[in-house]
Parts: sequence; structure tokens; C-alpha cells
Amino acid sequence: MSTERIISPLKLIQLAIMEENDLMASGRPISSTFISDVAKISKHLINRQEAERWALKDIKFLIYDDTDARIKGYDSDDEEETMNYAIKMSQEDSGVDQENDQKDPSLFSNRRICDHEPGPSTKRDINGSSANGGKFECRICSSCPEFPHNRKPRKFRLFKPSDAFPDLLKNREMPKSVDVCMHYVAVSYCWPVPEKDSDGKTIDMTGTYRIRDLDGTLRNNRAPDDVLDRAVDVANSCGLRMIWIDQECLPQSKPGDLEENRREDQLGVQAMDIVYNRAICTAGLHDVEISNPAQADAIITLIRMAETRRVPRVDAVFLNRALDFLEAVSRDRWYTRAWVVQEALSAGDGLMIVLRRGPAVSYPSCLRSPKFDTPKHSLDHNPRGLPSEVVCILADQFRDILGAMAVLLQREFVSVGQALVRFDNQPATIIERAGPVLAAAGNLHPCLAMPQSSKRPVQVQIYGGLHYGVRQSVDAAGALTLLKTRGCKYQQDRIAIVANMCNYDFRLDTRAVTDSGSLRAGLTALALLNGDYSLLVPEAYGCSRDDFLDPDGGSALLGAGWLSPFDTYPNLIDYVSIRNFNPHKLHVPPTLTESGLSLPSYLWNVESEFDMFPIKYQYEEIWENLKCLQMTVDRQKQETAEEFAARKALLTEHFAKRNILRQAKKDLFLKSSPLSSDSPAWEGLNSAGVQITQRVVAPRVHGEPQMQRIISEVIFSILRYLHNCAKTDPKAGSLATSIWQSLRVATVGGRSDLPDEVSEALFDHPDVIERPFQTLQLDVERNGEYSQLWFIDRIMRHGTLWVGHYSQALSSDIPLRDGKPPISYEIANSPESLKGKEPAVGEGERRPSFRGSNGILHRQTRRQLMTGMYGSMLLEKTEKPSYVVPGTMAGVLEVFAYGLWHKEAEDRRINNLVSTFDVDSPCLVATPYNGNWEMLPHPELRSMSVCWVVESTQPSEACGDLDHGPREEYSQATGSPTETQPVGSSSSSSEAATSQAPETDCPTEEKKAVYRVVNKVRGLWQLMDPPSQKITIV
Repeated sequence: MSTERIISPLKLIQLAIMEENDLMASGRPISSTFISDVAKISKHLINRQEAERWALKDIKFLIYDDTDARIKGYDSDDEEETMNYAIKMSQEDSGVDQENDQKDPSLFSNRRICDHEPGPSTKRDINGSSANGGKFECRICSSCPEFPHNRKPRKFRLFKPSDAFPDLLKNREMPKSVDVCMHYVAVSYCWPVPEKDSDGKTIDMTGTYRIRDLDGTLRNNRAPDDVLDRAVDVANSCGLRMIWIDQECLPQSKPGDLEENRREDQLGVQAMDIVYNRAICTAGLHDVEISNPAQADAIITLIRMAETRRVPRVDAVFLNRALDFLEAVSRDRWYTRAWVVQEALSAGDGLMIVLRRGPAVSYPSCLRSPKFDTPKHSLDHNPRGLPSEVVCILADQFRDILGAMAVLLQREFVSVGQALVRFDNQPATIIERAGPVLAAAGNLHPCLAMPQSSKRPVQVQIYGGLHYGVRQSVDAAGALTLLKTRGCKYQQDRIAIVANMCNYDFRLDTRAVTDSGSLRAGLTALALLNGDYSLLVPEAYGCSRDDFLDPDGGSALLGAGWLSPFDTYPNLIDYVSIRNFNPHKLHVPPTLTESGLSLPSYLWNVESEFDMFPIKYQYEEIWENLKCLQMTVDRQKQETAEEFAARKALLTEHFAKRNILRQAKKDLFLKSSPLSSDSPAWEGLNSAGVQITQRVVAPRVHGEPQMQRIISEVIFSILRYLHNCAKTDPKAGSLATSIWQSLRVATVGGRSDLPDEVSEALFDHPDVIERPFQTLQLDVERNGEYSQLWFIDRIMRHGTLWVGHYSQALSSDIPLRDGKPPISYEIANSPESLKGKEPAVGEGERRPSFRGSNGILHRQTRRQLMTGMYGSMLLEKTEKPSYVVPGTMAGVLEVFAYGLWHKEAEDRRINNLVSTFDVDSPCLVATPYNGNWEMLPHPELRSMSVCWVVESTQPSEACGDLDHGPREEYSQATGSPTETQPVGSSSSSSEAATSQAPETDCPTEEKKAVYRVVNKVRGLWQLMDPPSQKITIV
């Protein structure tokens, strides 16, 4: 879709500023007012509940207009039916006996099955199947006429279920979940490029179809005729009777329109993700045409190959036809629009790639959605009157085509030197073309993020309210990555698009973003309000740490400030991870102020090293043998191509020698990577522009069961060693659990009984004994290295791990009072009925443990159900707009019911929680709380540099004007404190965590703990509940 806006002339200046997407700026630091702008924008929340209500109660659909048939007895657009009716009338006028004629089915051969009134709804399960397992009649859509299939319909009308069935809302604010119909086609398309006449004026493309509005008035269609034709074609192919198209089902705002129309238009835009997620089928209308029957046959062959797992024998002509198809699809205009990418993401499994079909092409046209069963339709068992003019390919089938092509290319060809040779020795060059084509096509519909060694976690699928089964979503980093190559007429619309793609609870008024003139500030505010810190993760950017250089030629900026690297290099973001299950979203929202960010966080005092030398002595040689030597050679400025190639060949040959390889690996082990220029391994070779490192490479491990066995043996030996140490040092057991919960999968082979804590039960578990590598979720970086295995490298190199103990901030924003936090924090803006109430604890009763009495997966299921329940409750019961979201309500009840912030729970955290971080010296580390990271299976980002090395600053520095850019005294070494402000030394670190800040002349609200971020590192910590404190970051 593409959304048009009517903008007031008063906004022309702001729009001119917003025409430049400042997300694409490279090396441009943020302004001195950026933090202030973010704080101001964050105050302009919009109430999404109205849009959610609209999607359930007021949504309209486009259906076939059978008014003539119901009033006149025939359809005036159906020539055959009109003729039959005329014959019938003439026979009546001539007195011919009609009793026998009416029994002749030929007179009414095209009568639709839905011309009669449908019976009562068949009792069905949530998937739409009837109780007896057969086809059913939906109470809503089965009352609608089918679209004609023997001709192109030219008449449509709008259909609003809540008006057609007023009993749905009898004594209710919202319809019941079983009465919310999902059987419709949502159309995703690009508006046509306006045509110009000889004078350069836009030609008005008036539609030729007639649309009957809800009030009975007739108008011409606003969507192009071709779009309507293909939408009807897809509806008939899928056996559906309703269509949703934005141009027809939403009022198109124009100057002078009624406020009601403008309001409904905006509500529809805000609820676009719900509309496409709920649809049983989403038709992505492409311009590509399949005109060659042989190409269509190739597509069918590849799809069947993926389904049957049988590899056919093909030739080069076949492969070229398939590559032609993939190349054409990759260039389609549909993939250039920003609105389209969020529609495709919301549609999930229901997305269909709809291509044009040539007249001579044969392709299956009776399709049914993979999401749910569909109601009865006349085309379930009958042929169509007119052949279909579209080719429909499910998004999953498109991925299957790519996978099948990769298999065929590997099977049919082998590389011999620089040439590609078939098994029958016939030369070919297809592989040279196939690589870029398959890569481009693979980026169109990214695969879901499924952790290796783990099946999808068992979860309760919620239906009703705002939930219609699984939903695909991304984080802010993924949304911006997918949108980088997508155009958007109005840049501020990207705020709504990102919110929809991420399924955010908190939304922003785009007008505030327009006023600020900075899309970067708007997206920063949007992500932070929803507890999404993915924009702040260095590994989410498509370059190495050394690439983040000071625009003025200074030292590297990475880690210098909490906004880095998004503050300077937003255009380099390159990370997509699509998840397809409903997270519980236990929200503890941060607070954005003009001086900084106050966010819920755990604070860790890293002041000691844990002795791991027994593990080092046992496994260091074995571990180093697992690593591969990797060499990167950069071409020098005055080096010719021939000289560069010769130098690469020489270096490759040199380091392939056994003695050189052994020396290089030894030096890399003893010294930090990369290989230093003074290493004997160079033997006089020029090391300029050459970087040699070694690492455990994931692709190699995945293909070598022996390597998998060794890695799992090392990891579980570390856990066993720490478990044994816990007998004398209880915190060793907590450290073991932190490592285990950062590495474990959710389920193995469908079983969800893996212990949450390291104990004898873990080591005796059948999966740990029989297939230990399958119990580990080791996340892979873009360079092929495992994200979490840094802790093994530290053990093998240094024999120790730096450990951090949970610590309270200097001055928490959530002070505990008599064992409970102030009510104003967790229930801000909540319904009056909840304020001030806490589950009573009788005398002698004990509060539940802060970790709960059940496992991690049980807690996740409980929180997911609570979030869904509160979401439905807010829709049905809240009369006035409320900015409370289901995630915050679930968080409040979880905190109260399980005593998560009770003083006893806080004391247990202080005494027991221990984590480890990839630092080199004592320091203070903050782990900002993100509810979507603290769950199983954990997202890959949790294994990256999401831990902030912080140092305290004087409250006076938080007053007045702040220098929000990088500071000269920031330490660039990993976790190293500066000389001017030592932090975290053994003598001062605990002091720093408990002492109060000195008095200043700042206002009272500024006299609190304030920290600055000096680096971002990796860590391993337990899956955490919402923290009981906030810290302020400047």
C-alpha cells in the first residue's frame, strides 16, 4: 500500500526538513540538543487502543455487490443470467407453465451457492474446522456473496460486520473473539506511477468499477482496476469472499473532509499491522509476469522438490529459467516501498507472492491458506468459469525455491580451479550468475530466526482480542535494516511503520517527529520507550569496531557513550532477526529526560577474578586445536592487481606450511589477536595490510560431530567445576547458572524439562548425557564465530574469569519502602481500580520467592497469558483512553504477586547473583533490562555487547548544558577505567556502589546517581526478572 496525506501549509517547513532521512547520514554526530529532542518527542504518546478497537469493531471489507440479484432476481452484469431471466419473464407473459421449467437447472446454471440465507454458524474450533472435521460456514463471511468466477465483476460494496450483525455487540463493547472473521484477502500493492500528458500534467485514472458505500451511495473505484481484478482472482483462488484494500476500505483524506473520515483514515494506518496479521491471506501484487510455460514448470518442479525431498535431474536451460524468474522478482517494484515491508512482515505465513500469468501458462489456481481452514466455497470442488490470470506462490514456497536451487547447483556442478564443470565434463558458467541472484532473492523474504539445536519452544497460542496466532516481528535494528532500501513519500511515516513491524505497545505522534526535524531522534525515542535497545548494540552494525572512526580523524568512537554507534553511524545498521512467537513483553519502561536516560537496569560490581586454572590446564591445547587460522589481505595503494594476487598466493602458501602454522597459532595464543608483525611466523614477509586471526568457526563445527562433542565437553566441564566449587563458595554455583542460562536452549526434541539451574539433575539429564551439543544455543556472528564462547577463550588464555556481583545503584529511582516500591512507579497512568492495591500476605505466610516456584518456560507461559488477558480487558473494559499497555499491567501484577521487589528478594539478589563479563580490569557494569531478551529461546542480540561499562559522575555534571558527544577522558580499552576517574578497583569499587553523591547546587531531582557509559562489552548472566532499580545514564 501507499498512504497519501494532506498536510497543512503550516507544516511545509518541517516537511522540507524531514524530506532528508537523517538515518542515512554517515559520520555525522548528533546535535547538542539531540537528547533534549528525544525527551520532548517521547512525551507525545498516542493512544493505540482506539486503533485496536477500530480493527475489531469498525473495520470494513470489500465484497461483491449482489444488490441486483437480491432485488431484481438477476445480476445485470451477468449476460447469461440476464438472458435466462428475460426468457423466464417472456414465458410468464406467454402463459407457459413454469412448474417444469423451474426444475430445469440450465436456466439458473450460474446461480451462486450464497444467494440463499446461510444457516447458523457451525460449531468450530479456533482454526476454523467444523466439529465433524468437514468444511464449515462462517457466521460472518458465509453471509456474503461469492465473487463471480465466470466473468470479471464490476460492482462491489462495502461490508461492515458489526453493522450487518448488530447482535455481535449486544451488551458488549467489542465482539467476541469467535465472531471476529479472519477469512479475507488483505491486498499489499504499490500505487501505479502517475501518467503525464504532453503538458506534464497528471492524467486522472478514473476507475471503471462501481463501489456502493455503507450509506448506499455509488462511486467509482479508487484502487486501480487491475488491482481489483487480481485481488478478486486471488480471493477466488483461496475460496474467500471478502477483500481488504486500503484505498477502498479506508476514507482517503482530502481537504474539507469530515473529521470523522480523517480520524478513521488515521486509525486504519495505525492498525495496519493488525489488519494484515489477522488476514488469512495477504496478496502481494507484483508486476512480474510468468509468460513462459517452461518457466512455470520449473517453478512447480522446485516447489515439489522441496516438498518431496527428491532431487530431479535438470539441465542448464532449466537452471537459467529459474534464475531468470528469481532475478525478475528481485527487481520488482513491490520491494521498494516502505509500507509494503511491514505488511509482508505482519502477514507472516499468510503472505502470497502474486505474479501475472501469461495466457499459455498452466499453474494451480485452487489454493487454500496454510494459516487456517476456510469456509465452504463453490470452487472447493468445481472448476472456474474463467481461467486464473495470476500465479500465487507462498512466501515459504519462495524460500523453498531458493533452497532447492542451492541444492541443484551443488549437485549439478563442481568447481575445478576457476572453472565450473558439470559432472559430464560440459563447461558452464551458471554458478557465476547464480551467486548474486540467489543472494538478492534471499534478502527479499528473510528466514525466521530459529536457534540451532532447538525446535520452536512450546507456547500457548492466543486468539482473540489483538492476537491471531503467531505473529512475525523484528526489533528496531531489524526494522531499520529492512527499511534502508525502501522508499517512503513522507519520512515521518517510518515511525508508524517501525512501530508496526516491531509490534510496539507504545506509539508516538508522528507530528512531534515532524516538528523536531529529526527522524533519528524520533526512532530513538520510540525504541527506548518500548525497552528496545537493539539500536545501541555495536554488532548490529555492518562493520568492525575499528571502522567507527572519529569524523575529525580521532580515535575510535565505539563504546564511547550509550548512544554509540547509532549516534554517528545509523546508516551502517545491518542486522535482521525475525521472531515468530508472541513474547510476554513484561514492560518496565525507561524515563527520558533532557539530561539523559533513566532506565531499569541491573548493576554489577566487577572487582575480582575467579580461578579457572584447572580447566585451563586440562583443555587449553585441545581448545586451541579447534581453531582455524583466518587471513585477511588488503590491497595496498601502489599495488597493481597482479602484484596483489601474487602476494595473496605467496602468503597463502607460506602459512599453509605446518611449522609456520604451528608458530602462528602459538603466537596468537600467547599474545592478543591479530598476529603481531614481530612474530617469527612471518619469516621476513611484509605484514602490511595483512591480518591473521584464529577462532572457532561455526560452519566447520556444524559439519563436524567430533568438534561438537569437544565443545560441549569443555562447556559442561566448566559447569561441573563451578558446581563443585559451590560447596565452598556458594557464588560459584550462581556463576555456573549464569553461564548455563546464557547458553541453553528452550527445548530439545520437543521436551521442555531441562533444569534451569546447574545441579546434579542437569548433569544426569538424558539430553545432556546423550546429545549435549543439542542443549546449547550458540549464537553465530556475521564472521562465523560463536558469540558466547569468549569466556572459554579467557579461561584458556588467562586461567580466570572476571565476575560481577549484583549491586544497588548509588541512589535508585525505585527506592524500596518497607519492602515495596512506590506505587507511582509501576502503575503510572493505570486504571484507578488497580492503584494502591497489592495482594495481601497473611500473618505467618511467606511471600513467594523472587524467582518464582516454577521454571523459566512456565513463567513465560504465565506472563504471555497475562499479557493477552490484560490486552483483551483493556479493549473491552476501559471506557476512557488509557496509556497503560498489557505489558506494564502484567509487570505490575507479576511484581506484586511474586514479591519481585520485596526487600527479602532484593537481599537475596545482593547475596547470590553473580555474572561474568568480557572485561580486563575491575569496573562497574550495567545490564539494561529488556523483557524480550530475558526469555527462552534468547535472541542473538543478548549474546552481543549489550552490557555497559559505566563510571559514576558528579550530579553537578547532570545539570545545565551537557556535552552529549564523546568525551576525551573516555577509556577505549575494554572495561579499563581512566586515570582521572578510577572506577571499580578492589578498594574503591564497593565504595562507589554504596556511597552517596556530595551535595551540589543542582535542583533536588538531579541529586541522584548518574553514570556515563565508557564501553560496551559482552556478558553472561541469568535470565532476569524486572529490576527493582533504575539508573540514570548521561
